[in-house]
Amino acid sequence: MQNKQQIVSFDMPKNNSNFIKIIGVGNAGLNVVNNMFRENIVGVDYIVCSTDIQALEASPVPNRIRLGAQKYGAGAKPERGEQAAKDSTEDIIKVLDSNTEMLFITAGLGGGTGTGAAPEIAKIAKEKDLLTVAIVTMPFEYEGVQRKKNAMEGLRKLMGEVDAFLVINNDKINELYGELPVKEAYKRADSILTRAAKGLAEVITKNYDVNIDLEDVRTVLKNSGPSIIGTASSVGDNRAIEAVAGALNSPLLNDNKITGAKKVLFLVTYSPSKPATTSEVKYISDYIRQEAGSEISADVNVIYGLGEDDTLEPDSISVMVIATGFSTEQQKEINLL
Repeated sequence: MQNKQQIVSFDMPKNNSNFIKIIGVGNAGLNVVNNMFRENIVGVDYIVCSTDIQALEASPVPNRIRLGAQKYGAGAKPERGEQAAKDSTEDIIKVLDSNTEMLFITAGLGGGTGTGAAPEIAKIAKEKDLLTVAIVTMPFEYEGVQRKKNAMEGLRKLMGEVDAFLVINNDKINELYGELPVKEAYKRADSILTRAAKGLAEVITKNYDVNIDLEDVRTVLKNSGPSIIGTASSVGDNRAIEAVAGALNSPLLNDNKITGAKKVLFLVTYSPSKPATTSEVKYISDYIRQEAGSEISADVNVIYGLGEDDTLEPDSISVMVIATGFSTEQQKEINLL
């Protein structure tokens, strides 16, 4: 681990590599990818990137990229993270050369590595014409003005390099869960980020009765800018009603509504113990279309998937919604959250 740009235990031969890569950048991104790796989502390759050698050594993910030469991180300076990514360009390209067609970038913005390196990694992906989605968190208010300023600048740079991005506002955690110990608050932030990344990846990698493939996702996410995602599940007689309403009031939506979205993708999954009925699926579909405005606008493109998920709670139904293609004014509102 002494070389400047050494890849640790990196073994992703092209003929065995998955076409979807999830890359965690910096500590927050690394935590998310660690969590997803432990859940063993099939059909995805995981990579962690950091300037912090200790964080990399502690990761269970075998595909690791040491960014730059700093041993203990970027010192909360985004310019160091940016330079570290530039110094490791060859290693990043090597990862993305392995059958990659879609890249998820996860990071927490505000610090040094994630804020500075994530846009550089996205730039490399853009040059390779990969479908690239960034899922990032914004800092808690108590982290200070400078960190928020760094995060906003990092987001601005990232927006110019990715096809779509999801912004998760950490301060929503306090609204949702009330007063929490600081360590627990960060765990909740990582959990929400993980849920968003996992949901998007599994839309493509899992096989369902009504399947969603990469081209469907490309239709919704390519050059779409700010995106919002919501997910929820429920049991009982009103499970479909509660699940779709919960998804469209998810903390991942940052209080945004999907009204006005030009492209919507939704996935309905159900427990094997109680399959979804046609009336439940119709209700969910009608509800989402109404909220998006497709009932009054013919130019809204709605794509859906449907299938069984044996990881769900018995007798439950789950709904995930991804909405993109918002107007310029709506994009500004989404970005400012």
